[in-house]
Amino acid sequence: MKMEKVAFSAQKDRILHFISNQNISLPNALARELLLFLSKACSYEEESNKIKPSIIIGSNLQSNEFTSITQSTAVCFVNELIARTNLSNRLKSILPFCNNGWRVFIDIIEDSISYGIMRSFNGPSGLNIVDILANLESDEKESLNANYALIDIINSYEIHLKGNDALYKIDFRLEEDDYDSELARRMFCEDILSHYRSEDSKPKIAYEKVVDLFSQKLHGSICFVVKHDYTLPDTILADGIFLENPIDIYTVLADDLNENMSASDIRYIISSHEKYHALTGLFLEMLNIDGITIVDNRGRIRAYNVFIKPDADAASTVSGGARRRAAKYLEKQLNPNYIGVYFQSQDGTATYERVVRE
Repeated sequence: MKMEKVAFSAQKDRILHFISNQNISLPNALARELLLFLSKACSYEEESNKIKPSIIIGSNLQSNEFTSITQSTAVCFVNELIARTNLSNRLKSILPFCNNGWRVFIDIIEDSISYGIMRSFNGPSGLNIVDILANLESDEKESLNANYALIDIINSYEIHLKGNDALYKIDFRLEEDDYDSELARRMFCEDILSHYRSEDSKPKIAYEKVVDLFSQKLHGSICFVVKHDYTLPDTILADGIFLENPIDIYTVLADDLNENMSASDIRYIISSHEKYHALTGLFLEMLNIDGITIVDNRGRIRAYNVFIKPDADAASTVSGGARRRAAKYLEKQLNPNYIGVYFQSQDGTATYERVVRE
């Protein structure tokens, strides 16, 4: 019997064509190494620690023009001849920084190649490098004087490649679904702040930046959104740690984003900035603890480590592999004070569903 091979490698020319269209010139050896890396990037780990790689590859990425426009700081670790480089070995020692919010850069200029990390530091509501590049005006793109391709791991089966004016999605699944994860992310962020009707987009951007960290920081989680005036615990969400005084991230964020403060208020600004990052870090840690984390539509943390109380319709509590069943159970509740359920599996696949209304 003759064996027929089905391989994803048949698409490699399309990937290389995409990179070439961004005016990035890769020697054949380096191109092969990049393809080998992409083939295992969705499940990448070092020392048993899972890592979600974020990379930018191109030319002139360390130039003053590029770092100024992207409001980023670049730290170069290695500069060497491209003919002598080993991409796999270099990435091995740098990719772990991605889990702390850095993006690895690979900067190619003629016969040399540089490796390092870069990150934008522009406050809670400032855009990240990806969004800044996506929103550049045509004249800014011309002054950028750099070519680039962004590589982002979305989950256990999907990689996004973004260029100057193109987006390419690598999907390793044999069967696709039509779930719009980006729309779900926006709905989740909108619902968390739905009590506020302000036209100011800065708080929403700040919360979106925190949600963007979920894929890197969380190892499986449920976040449940309720109305701000709803009393907890209730008959279903009865077992857990319920905060007598909710953690109000939005109020701290509003202080941090106050543009009316003068230079004399610098100590207060620094204090609120530090407090905001400490509280959002606390939020991420709560999400990593077993059970459900509950927030309300004023952006406040109401409870964590919460388990569903079994009733006639629910056979088990939420824990470990039962997360998905718990999320589905919450989605079907007709309580008008329930808003929506964010679910993320251990492999990084995430959904957000609003509670059924009848």
